[in-house]
Amino acid sequence: MARLALDDAAWSSRWRDRSTAEKVVLAGGLAGVALTGTGPVGAALVVVVATVCACALAGVRPRTWLAAVSAPAVFIVLGVAGIVITTGAPSGDVLVTWGPFTVTSASAVRGAEVAARALSTSAAVLLLATTTPVPYLLASLARVPGLAILAEIAGVVYRMLFGLLDAQARIRETQAARLGYRSPRAARRSLGMLGAATLVRAWTGAQRLEAGLAGRGSTAASFGSPRRFPVRPRFVASSVAVVLACAAIAWAEPRWPAR
Repeated sequence: MARLALDDAAWSSRWRDRSTAEKVVLAGGLAGVALTGTGPVGAALVVVVATVCACALAGVRPRTWLAAVSAPAVFIVLGVAGIVITTGAPSGDVLVTWGPFTVTSASAVRGAEVAARALSTSAAVLLLATTTPVPYLLASLARVPGLAILAEIAGVVYRMLFGLLDAQARIRETQAARLGYRSPRAARRSLGMLGAATLVRAWTGAQRLEAGLAGRGSTAASFGSPRRFPVRPRFVASSVAVVLACAAIAWAEPRWPAR
């Protein structure tokens, strides 16, 4: 059975049985602070608070958390590179020049600000992702007026993802048992067959799922109705207090340098 570390972390989290609304208050509030904070201290504080909540309170493994945060960090670095490195006539104080490429003090500050906001916001969102299983998230999303169709689409994508991963893992295991990767030439041939067979097998599985749902009088790939957990006022109050404290620090000095 195919598995994802992020999905395993959510199912094994100590916060799994907490109401999704409670965790949305905390994670959403931290994300709001990360997006609206005026200084680097606030962004760093959001990352620290999200890490402490996930690893110390919710029981997420530090290795899993680090891997989850590192994934968006790679894309953030690639995106920020286009902000920091400029071409053409430089404006402002030049820090580094290499051929047509230039790094100015203004572009460096702007890149650092974007990177800090993006990384801290990602940490806040990952706090929700690593503590709440996808079926619980989709069930909560479906209860919001007008968003039921989005929850259904996300549920289909979720099922298809695991269908593809499971098919790929089984076929690759069979190929390896038949020495399909004994040489570079055999490996290339096996990879090509793996891609084709995975799509065919996933398509067949999707047809069977559709037939089973139709036999039950439904065409929605829902996860049933997960048990609704009560909202604990104490947790909500604590979350609001943490968010307000982070906001007070994030909106205070020091601020990002003027560009």
